[in-house]
Amino acid sequence: MNGPRARETVQKLWNASKSLQGGGVSYYEYVTELTYLLLLKMLEEVSRNGKKLEEHLPEDCRWGALKKLDGEKRLVRYRALLLEMGSPRSPED
Repeated sequence: MNGPRARETVQKLWNASKSLQGGGVSYYEYVTELTYLLLLKMLEEVSRNGKKLEEHLPEDCRWGALKKLDGEKRLVRYRALLLEMGSPRSPED
């Protein structure tokens, strides 16, 4: 990720970070949430052996499912997604 587009994207992310800090969101919280979102996005984009890596996730926990939602619904689903993905799974899953 080099070039003008990459620099523009990085600048947008830092600008968002600065405005969120004024709203009580710490740098650590911002970077943590950004990391989760980037992971979901990358799983959508990357394939291995002809299969997208996101296929290892439940369909309602994938980037595309989250992206289809708007506003409060997206936030509520994102929070639920984090809880689901962070919970231990039984051996038969």
